[in-house]
Formats: sequence, structure tokens, C-alpha cells
Amino acid sequence: AKLMVYAPAKPGDVPRDMLAIELSEKPFISILWLGSIIFALGAFFALTGSYNKLFMAKKREEIEEVA
Repeated sequence: AKLMVYAPAKPGDVPRDMLAIELSEKPFISILWLGSIIFALGAFFALTGSYNKLFMAKKREEIEEVA
């Protein structure tokens, strides 16, 4: 759908500036959003998993030093 808006000063005046807007619906945009969410969740789980591995390794080293 296209929308053209103009307000001539007098009847019959030709508008100098014109604004044209095209509204369209993209049918598969939800697939893009779903992929983005899955990507973000994967990155989150990967970062938390590697942080936990690092944290556990440091804890193990501290326990071995004390023992």
C-alpha cells in the first residue's frame, strides 16, 4: 500500500515536496527473529558454560593447594 500526503495552500496548487511511504509485510521475518533468539541463547549458554569451567578449575586448584 502506498500513502501520499500533501496539503496545497490553494486549490489547484502543485505540491513542491511529497512524502511517499510504502507499507509492506514481510512474511518470513519471524524466522529471522527466531534464529536471532536461538543464536543469543546459544551464545549465553556457551559463555556461562566456559565461565563455570574456569570457576571450577580455580576452585580445584585452591582445594589442591590447601590439601
